[in-house]
Amino acid sequence: MPRGGSGLPDLPPLLPAMISIGALAALAGSQFGGFDAIAAAALAVAVSALLPALALVRRGWAIRTSGRVSARVARGACRCPGLLGVGVVSTGGTVAALPWVPADLRPMLAAGGLVVAAGAFIVGLLQIPGAAFTLAGRLRHGFDGLIVGMCLALVGWLLIPGFGAEYPLGYLAASLAAAGAAVAATVVLGPVRRRIAVVPCAGGAVLAIAGLALLVVTLGKSGPSWLTLAAAGLAVGGPPLIWFGARLVAPASEPVPMGRVAPAFGGYPVLAIPVAAATLAIAHHLLTSAELDRAAMFLGALVGGLLALREFPNAADLRRYAHRLAAQETRLRALLAGANDVTMVLDNDFVVRWQSPAAERLFGLHREDLVGHRFLDLLHPDDRAIAADELRAVVGRTPAARPSLLVARLRDGLGCWRDTESTVSDLRANPVVGALVLQVRDVSQRVVLERTLQRLTCCDQLTGLSNRRELLRAISSRRGAGRRSGTLLVVDLTGFCAINDVVGRAAGDSLLLAAAQRLRSLVGAEDLASRLGERQFAVVTASGPIEAYALGCRLLAELSRAYPLPAGRPVRLVVSVGLTALEETASAEEVVRRGDLAVRRAAESGATRIDWYDESLEELLVRRLDVERHLPGAAGRGELDLLYQPVVELGSGRPVGVEALLRWRHPVLGTVLPAELLPAAERLRVAGEISEWALHTACRQVAAWRRRGHDLWLAMNVSARQLASSEFVPEVAAALSVHQSPPERLTIEVSEVELADQVSSVAGQLSRLRALGVRTGLDDVGTCDTDLARLRRLPIDVVKLCPPGAIAGDGAALEVAAAVVEVARRLGAVVVAEGLETDDERRLAHDAGCEFGQGFVVAAFSPAEHLEAFLERHRPAPR
Repeated sequence: MPRGGSGLPDLPPLLPAMISIGALAALAGSQFGGFDAIAAAALAVAVSALLPALALVRRGWAIRTSGRVSARVARGACRCPGLLGVGVVSTGGTVAALPWVPADLRPMLAAGGLVVAAGAFIVGLLQIPGAAFTLAGRLRHGFDGLIVGMCLALVGWLLIPGFGAEYPLGYLAASLAAAGAAVAATVVLGPVRRRIAVVPCAGGAVLAIAGLALLVVTLGKSGPSWLTLAAAGLAVGGPPLIWFGARLVAPASEPVPMGRVAPAFGGYPVLAIPVAAATLAIAHHLLTSAELDRAAMFLGALVGGLLALREFPNAADLRRYAHRLAAQETRLRALLAGANDVTMVLDNDFVVRWQSPAAERLFGLHREDLVGHRFLDLLHPDDRAIAADELRAVVGRTPAARPSLLVARLRDGLGCWRDTESTVSDLRANPVVGALVLQVRDVSQRVVLERTLQRLTCCDQLTGLSNRRELLRAISSRRGAGRRSGTLLVVDLTGFCAINDVVGRAAGDSLLLAAAQRLRSLVGAEDLASRLGERQFAVVTASGPIEAYALGCRLLAELSRAYPLPAGRPVRLVVSVGLTALEETASAEEVVRRGDLAVRRAAESGATRIDWYDESLEELLVRRLDVERHLPGAAGRGELDLLYQPVVELGSGRPVGVEALLRWRHPVLGTVLPAELLPAAERLRVAGEISEWALHTACRQVAAWRRRGHDLWLAMNVSARQLASSEFVPEVAAALSVHQSPPERLTIEVSEVELADQVSSVAGQLSRLRALGVRTGLDDVGTCDTDLARLRRLPIDVVKLCPPGAIAGDGAALEVAAAVVEVARRLGAVVVAEGLETDDERRLAHDAGCEFGQGFVVAAFSPAEHLEAFLERHRPAPR
């Protein structure tokens, strides 16, 4: 058999019960077999009590030495089975000793054993874990049992006259049995958690006490043998039940000290019945008899004394409970006062009935500022309606619903509005609270931080306008389903980057800020102004096309005005505006892209302009991307070509020179003209490579024609940016040297339209070219307002005059052409009329003083081999 830490055998749970059943069977058999009832009872009770007694002692020792619980809990838990074991030993020993003492001493022995067993059982039951956690609680249960027992004893003494005086031991046994039963009932009805374990212990103790009490009465009154066996049967059934219950009551962990939280007042309803019965018995005795005897008065006094003694542990528990409540209240107030939330209690009318001390510390609100006032009156007027709806919704929901969140502005003690966030809990179903509870938090700093983050993420830091993210959000929110719901205007400031490079970043930022302020002053309150890039702004307006176009015109006029700079003279910017409609079919990114295409087309003209987006821009964009994708390496692939147009004397028609025009012949894109080719080359920074190829090709061709006897000069057009490059003049010199071409046979021309304010830099480069012997020319004279003074400042050898249509049909234009011819002659420059398409234009150009001319009336642009045929036809006859 396994052994525990005590060295005693581990008793199987059913073995005591089986032995007791056998003992009961033996008792029943002894009644019919003629055995001595006392001997049979002694043997049966001793056998049934032996093993449970040993097991209970082992159980108490095992709990004491297990180490699974604290020493305090172990001491309390091991006393329970130990004392119950003492009661079992006393019961079994008393009955087993009866056959060995004389018959006249047996009642005394049974009474003594009853006193010991009843005391051990009563104290052991009070030691059951969970029955009572304090000494005061155990005393209270003990007093309850004794009071019930003494009340029953008093009732029996008064209602059964003569029994107590005739046989005191029997009366004492009955009183002890009543007290033991009362204590057992008190323990069973107490606040124990494992009642299934307590009931067997209490029932076994009651059976053992009742068996001994009945045995005392039977032995003293010389009752029949079956009554002795019945008493023994009760005593036999007690130990197995006690052992079964004791196996379940031992705790595995620290108990919850419920008795220390509040005293148990359940004893008063239990005591009311026996005390009332004793009172009625005394009243009946006084009505039917003249006086009370000493025993009745002693029992009555004993009941009164026990009731008085019971108040001492109650008073101790009440004092302890009061101190604990006061400490808990102090702790709760300290926690509430130091909390970062303000607790408010509202009634059904939303009137504040209580507020935590933190309200004064956090919000500066005193008790008189809150208590008695409606909570809604403390909120901002704009937030009251929403807060009222939220509170009504909380009241209308079930009490078990989750707490709601209420966001509103609350007036503090200084009259300022605080952003708050309140958790609303419906505790009306709680009998202790019975109201709405608000946990109010000050979230002003968080709201300020959120607004700051919103400003940082949605606004441009320099201008204060919205950024691209906010612009996309506004476009998405303003687009209607399947309808136009506004217009996007994109504004581009050309020349801003140059200002940054010249006068510095600080001056550029001040100029950009001034432009943003002008932009903001023109847009409406419902419009959104934003900054798209370093030099681009955008405006989202709900206006239609006509109103949006008018707004764009106002923006052009206002933003084009001069801007004062901190140092230096005022500057003007070239402003371009692109417009596109907001449509549901296009995403926000697509709308911005369309606006950017429109403003790019407006900016390409080089002047202040406003333009709308249309689908042709998409084709132009695709074409432009294709050109930029295929252009790099075109010279190396042999895709570039030069076409030539002859320049002739208008009087004789003799060829004197040619003009070279660049062409790009791509197998997919077709023929790309210089107007499309050269800007793309500038953007891709391959203009130098193309220019070098063109120079070498032209010089090679001029040298070849000279070898064939054609002494011609060749003119080439270059852009002002290309001419201003420091590498251009060395490239020209290298090409002339490589191909042994005379410098005077090469003419470098620049368009008058591109000069603008670059006259100084261009004049210097033209002077360097003339120093090489290369002739210089000014092209497209007459396409814009011609400045005759500019002709005097530029070192030029050739002036190309156009358009011929103006010469042919406008008298003022003829006067301008005559003036240009006159100035050119005085400067020693040759005048060439270009673009001649009819004989009349050729004649008028000759009459205006132009010596040379070119155009379709003479010959179109053609490859070199075709031009050679023209030169052969117009070769002068040999002299």
